[in-house]
Amino acid sequence: MSKGFQDFIDALKFANDEFAVATAANRMCDAYGFRWFAYLGANGKSVEFLSSYPFAWTDHYMKNAFERIDPVVMRSNAVEGAFFWGEGTDVHGVNDVSRNMFGEASEFGIRNGVTVPIRGPGKHVSAFTVSGGDKVLQSNKSSKEILELLQVSALHLHACMTTRVPRFMTEQGRALLTSRQRYCLSESSKGQSAKQIARNVGLTPRTVEFHLEEAKRRLHAATLPQAVAIAIEKKLIALTN
Repeated sequence: MSKGFQDFIDALKFANDEFAVATAANRMCDAYGFRWFAYLGANGKSVEFLSSYPFAWTDHYMKNAFERIDPVVMRSNAVEGAFFWGEGTDVHGVNDVSRNMFGEASEFGIRNGVTVPIRGPGKHVSAFTVSGGDKVLQSNKSSKEILELLQVSALHLHACMTTRVPRFMTEQGRALLTSRQRYCLSESSKGQSAKQIARNVGLTPRTVEFHLEEAKRRLHAATLPQAVAIAIEKKLIALTN
């Protein structure tokens, strides 16, 4: 289990777009014993969705704006920690509308799962969900470890999505820095040199230095460490240990 978690964290370090994030999340689901993942991102004005659920279901979900009536989303707005949902839980079947929605989801095999609420600025709440069959949920229901790993995984994924994937970012974040500038600053914050960053993404060190200098200019920073500090403060890149 811990190897799957570390592999996921390592993969996110190099994920610069949502396809790479989705690939890492799918592998993490396999390692944890779940079948699908879903990330619902609230950036202040709209809700964005990334998942490995069947396309027919996600398309149906978004077209019908199910996020407005989804009991899992409502629960995410009300609680702090990870929670189980599905048959046998107090999240399932709270009214006819939710029972109908869960009934439609079950036709695609989506019957239960674990959701981690992630609170952002103001009252904006995003959520990360993993889902699987009854056997998977039952085998993990009493496991404290799986909940802890999922909560930490959700925070890492959320940080990656909101600093590197434009459609999940705030307007402020999109306007200040480009995705390449954010990536170079993020890697610099981890102690990576321009040469090392260049090797990671197939650029020349001179190009990386250009992106870093441009990021400094846009953030009105005198030095690179100052630019990193400002970017972290403005939540343009994630704080790393």
